Amino acid sequence: MAQMEMFPATANSPATELSAAITDIQTTITLLDASKLPDAPNIATIGVDESAETVRYEGKSGNELTGVTRGFSGTAAKAWGVGVGVARYFTAYDADALRENVADHSAELVSVSAQLADIALNIRSFGAALDGVTDDAPAIMAAHDALPAAGGAIIVPGVALIRSPLVFTKQTSLEGSGYATNAVNPSSYPSSSILKDGDFNAITLKANGSSIKKIGVVGLPGNGGDGICVEAARCCIDVSINSMGRDNLRIGGGIGVNANLWRVPNIITLDAGRYGMYVHSDDPMADTNAGILFSIDARGNQLGGLVLGNAYANTFLGVACQNNHGPGVHLLSGAVSNVFVAQYTEANIGGEFVMDAGSKQNLILGARGGVVNDGVVNNGTSNLTLGSTSALSELPYFFKDPFALSRTYRLNQSISGYWDEYVDGSDRSLNYKLMGTSASSSIKDSHNGAGIITREVMRLKINNGTAIAGHMRGLKTIDFPSIPAHSTAEQTITVMGAKLGDKVDASPIGKPEDGLIFGGAYVSDVDTVSIRIGNITAAAIDPASRVWQCVVTQHI
Repeated sequence: MAQMEMFPATANSPATELSAAITDIQTTITLLDASKLPDAPNIATIGVDESAETVRYEGKSGNELTGVTRGFSGTAAKAWGVGVGVARYFTAYDADALRENVADHSAELVSVSAQLADIALNIRSFGAALDGVTDDAPAIMAAHDALPAAGGAIIVPGVALIRSPLVFTKQTSLEGSGYATNAVNPSSYPSSSILKDGDFNAITLKANGSSIKKIGVVGLPGNGGDGICVEAARCCIDVSINSMGRDNLRIGGGIGVNANLWRVPNIITLDAGRYGMYVHSDDPMADTNAGILFSIDARGNQLGGLVLGNAYANTFLGVACQNNHGPGVHLLSGAVSNVFVAQYTEANIGGEFVMDAGSKQNLILGARGGVVNDGVVNNGTSNLTLGSTSALSELPYFFKDPFALSRTYRLNQSISGYWDEYVDGSDRSLNYKLMGTSASSSIKDSHNGAGIITREVMRLKINNGTAIAGHMRGLKTIDFPSIPAHSTAEQTITVMGAKLGDKVDASPIGKPEDGLIFGGAYVSDVDTVSIRIGNITAAAIDPASRVWQCVVTQHI
């Protein structure tokens, strides 16, 4: 029997023909498997029963195999080189020849499969209407199923409507020719679009290394669920997404789902029912790590533009979030050690850049935000912001001067916020501003959460004068005894830190009696100040009890 002729396996063969060729080759290999033939040295004749479409083997004269049949119908019969309803007979064919034929077809299978792996499948070839009305989900999934096990590319050359989810379990590259740059409506869908009509997640990537490029994913009115869900590692997303019922782009999944090393070269994400882009893993291991985003344009999303949940060690470059109803950028509890470089946030109702309690060790380099809310709000721990400016009053600077960048951003790991110290460019005055926290914005070095301010200075020098090393104050209610005419009286006040020789100023709180004068105040002992008053009248005076205060100044 001559080897069966297959579809020509050339680089120019249509993908559908190559797929059909693979199926036929696999069928032929199964039929030619010598182990499934009768155990006989030779087969005299092979034929087809016209009514039952079965293959019949007849042994040589004296052989006991006469009448043995196999249930090979339709395609199987054709693979043997016999037509249905036409009896054709062949000469003897031994087992060794069959094995050689199997080897030949196996080699052909490898060759054709390799050709198919290099071919991008156009969903038109699988019946996609691309009219925005017909359900093209079956055609897209048929193209996916036709890919070899190693995966391949699927082309979306128009507007495809889907009414059921697209779940890609092979390494798939879903490719188009453009995406939306603004809000999408039926009159301006991108040239390559997938319209989602229903309550489901539009596209889920479950195979490592998958990608979606230059496609607009659009949620039709009333839809629910997410747009694109990345539930595999090393996936790449370059799309526009808008109007999903929940999240436009979600990276991460449930327990055991590894979505690490994701890549987003560019995403335009508009009008999501929840988040424009959400990076979060339900797994305690937070398998959404080491990803990188190069550009995001997030606008009009209900609960946030770019939101991080249980995710760490990701990098975000070129973040632009405007007019979102929640925060522009929002780091939830569990967002750890992420890096943001050059954020532009504006007019986000829920805050420009917000870090919740439980977010920690995140680094923000250059955050410009304002109009509705001002700057970065940091309620986490050990988060560091270098360069935060307001659209209201501080353009165009991220950093006031090198001193501010190199020396003034100090953090205590147990509290939020940091002090911005900078030199004003107009009058060279030194300014302090408490940044990145919802706490009181009083000028202070530390506080107890209720506005109590403490500042400690080792020494103070004013206008090249003598340096002041200490400035202490003492208060005491004193009831001086009656003072005879032309006499004096003394009382003491404790002032901690006072030393002999320090300068002292003392005065009563309230107007003293007429005829009384202050004879001076001095440090009479360590931590002790004496106050002397005198009676200059010709009659005794009994001073009323009142509060006295004294201020002790120490000079170096």
